[in-house]
Amino acid sequence: MGLRRNLADINLRTPSYAKNKRVNLIPRMRIRTESDKPRIIGRQLAAYKRHLDSFNHKAHLHWLNSSVYRYFGMDFFHDGAIEEFQFSPDFRTLSFRIMAPYIAHREDSSKNTYAWFRCEFSGIGFFQLAACRVDKLNDPLGPRMENVEFNISEINTMKKEIEFFKKHFRQQFMSLIVDTHPTERSFAIIFTKSHIEPEEPLAFDALQHRDEHELYLYQPPRKQQAE
Repeated sequence: MGLRRNLADINLRTPSYAKNKRVNLIPRMRIRTESDKPRIIGRQLAAYKRHLDSFNHKAHLHWLNSSVYRYFGMDFFHDGAIEEFQFSPDFRTLSFRIMAPYIAHREDSSKNTYAWFRCEFSGIGFFQLAACRVDKLNDPLGPRMENVEFNISEINTMKKEIEFFKKHFRQQFMSLIVDTHPTERSFAIIFTKSHIEPEEPLAFDALQHRDEHELYLYQPPRKQQAE
């Protein structure tokens, strides 16, 4: 009997590979940490950039996840609001809208702008939300009155977990860890597909082509772009 399994059979909250192992209740960054020391931040950013550059981005294009690198690779969404956070264990999907709050004009700060994006992840094999007391009056996936903001993120740093899913389901998986404020809303997912796009695609496309604003988007190494 082969190892291939049905993704729908796996328990999203207590994955089998985690049995008898210590599981962090708060999704934790593997390379990046919050720090007020520029030297530490610089070292971490350099290490994380090397990590991102190590992937074959051309190979990832065919399974439609290049936008994850583009928008979540760097800190494009830093301090941006996260709204309409919805996770479906039945359909194995996660969706939310997120703001890119600081799109700075290169010459005139009065022309600084922002943009809202829609994010959808599917084929989710693992979902972890930061520890939060759960009862009828406090559902961590339910509507909340608090403001949630994006802090930093990491792509494909959950290496052992990704290998587990690749081995048992023989599909391509990616991981995304998102640190938020407040911390209780931080989350981590392992997924197969994603769709990320601006809510006003024509306006954002025009903004990119005019090249008048600083867009902190991740770009693969030039060698891979040229291939």
